[in-house]
Amino acid sequence: MAWTTGQTALRMSLEDCEGMQPEPIAPDSDTLRSIRVLYVFTARKRRLAEGVGAMSDPDTLLFGYNWLQARPGLEAVAGSLTDRGRPVHVDVHEPEYGPLGRALMGLVGRLGPDVVQLRVLPQFTRNDVVFLTGGWPLLLASRLIPASRRPRLVWLNMTLTNLLRAGGIRARLIAIAARMADRIVCVSSDQQAYLSRRLGLPVSRLPVVRSGTDIRFFDQALASPVVDGGIPFVLAAGRDAGRDYATLCLAATGASWPVTIVCSPRNMEGVSVPPNVTVRYDLPPRELRDLYAAARVVVIPTGSDDDAPVGSDCSGTLVLLDALAMGTPVVITSRRSVAEYAMETDTVTTVSVRDATGLRMALDAAMGVSRDHPRESYGGAYPTAPSPDAGMGSSRTRGSTHPGNGRPRSTADFAAGVAAVFREVA
Repeated sequence: MAWTTGQTALRMSLEDCEGMQPEPIAPDSDTLRSIRVLYVFTARKRRLAEGVGAMSDPDTLLFGYNWLQARPGLEAVAGSLTDRGRPVHVDVHEPEYGPLGRALMGLVGRLGPDVVQLRVLPQFTRNDVVFLTGGWPLLLASRLIPASRRPRLVWLNMTLTNLLRAGGIRARLIAIAARMADRIVCVSSDQQAYLSRRLGLPVSRLPVVRSGTDIRFFDQALASPVVDGGIPFVLAAGRDAGRDYATLCLAATGASWPVTIVCSPRNMEGVSVPPNVTVRYDLPPRELRDLYAAARVVVIPTGSDDDAPVGSDCSGTLVLLDALAMGTPVVITSRRSVAEYAMETDTVTTVSVRDATGLRMALDAAMGVSRDHPRESYGGAYPTAPSPDAGMGSSRTRGSTHPGNGRPRSTADFAAGVAAVFREVA
């Protein structure tokens, strides 16, 4: 079962991007035999896929599915995307249930979304590769399939580091399961290094494919021109459990600039919110895009890599990429797992973990507030950041936002990266 995700519009937008025009494979090429890849998600994605087709949702959480559906030969060559690769045909299994089936799945779901995905196991033998964006029990259950019929298993590592660091029986089972994967796709080099140490796996089995953003959706031209009366403000966005909005609220207390936080209610439990901070819960993507466009700066406060293992391994990277696609400067907490993303651009400033004073200084600078006259207008242009020679624990800026050909790093780049992994293992 394959979704339709607005493929005609997708192809048109692709051809508008420099260096992304399709180059068809020669008819007599030995690479024509396609690779069948089954995507396994932790939650149903049909509604999201429809939203992507209607341009009402970004495609980030489809993890390249829609790009490979539209362009099976997608490949990255010298910084450009072409259609010269061995075709990768993707599919997904999301069965519809009657009342009894829904009741049964509801009971199974109490064990967690990873367990629910065991329903996909009978589909494995129909595919060359299975791409798991979750569902680690499937790695264990796959051993029930004879080796001669078992597909190659590729696991996307979004939370594996934190799951292993949590300890306990589940962490031990996950470690066993992880070693059964043919490849574990990491989205940061820090993840790769950790898994190599923890699981004893060679880095050849731990390829790094950097995350991207939906540059078709996060486009300044699509945003409403004025939000919140045109008053300059700081935007904080993200629902990941690794966010640290308590430090942000402390930094914002008494500031002359307003802050808008877009998150989930659980993110704000126990957080004292000052009068100049507005909290908005679970906004639709289009409204969030408008806020990205209107904000003077986006701030992404998180805990450290060594905090209690909650949330995604690289908390903040997706919001960072979204903001950069919208052309908005970013202040983000310094941590190993996001360093390579933050160091790519000269519009990102990093601050130390839980450093309310450093965060206040960085946001004052971003809002154009003079340190000598902290209550003066903050309507000026984005100022020069502190010296790039400063260490990772202090505010500084860095070099280029692009993967080598003048485009922001995109979900199409991510799709080409995972397609290369599929071709390698198939």
